[in-house]
Amino acid sequence: MSKGASKFQEAFLSRLYRGKGIFKPLNTGWIDDRVACIREYVANIFFYVKGDTTLMIDAGYNYERLAEKMFWFDIDPASIEHILITHQDTDHVGAVELDSDGLFTKSTLYVGEVENRYLTGEVRRRVFHGLYKLTQVRLPAVPIAERGAAFPMS
Repeated sequence: MSKGASKFQEAFLSRLYRGKGIFKPLNTGWIDDRVACIREYVANIFFYVKGDTTLMIDAGYNYERLAEKMFWFDIDPASIEHILITHQDTDHVGAVELDSDGLFTKSTLYVGEVENRYLTGEVRRRVFHGLYKLTQVRLPAVPIAERGAAFPMS
């Protein structure tokens, strides 16, 4: 999600949902000896570590402190080879968008078939009872041979 959209979401949506108990993200920290999470506002990014490989689950907002918090867990953003995107809401794809800090340009993204339709612009996700369309996700242009396939960021 673009940095401008992030500021809107942080300011407006955080106030809209404050105190409603809708979002209950985990605090930043280790969950067990292999799983860590970073909290960004009302969302989490998860990391599964096994040996020398770290799988990142979702990419959060376009969050300026992401690299700093990853280093708290001794995870180098450049070491992330695989990122699983569960869905393409704005709080799950920000760190891999075009206007992000470019922390994950060597990573391969894994996106499901339905979610890939949002990525390619075939469909726009509607929220608030269909009254508002979420901002189009902007990723580097990559050839996508088949829906739901993995594709590299570089």
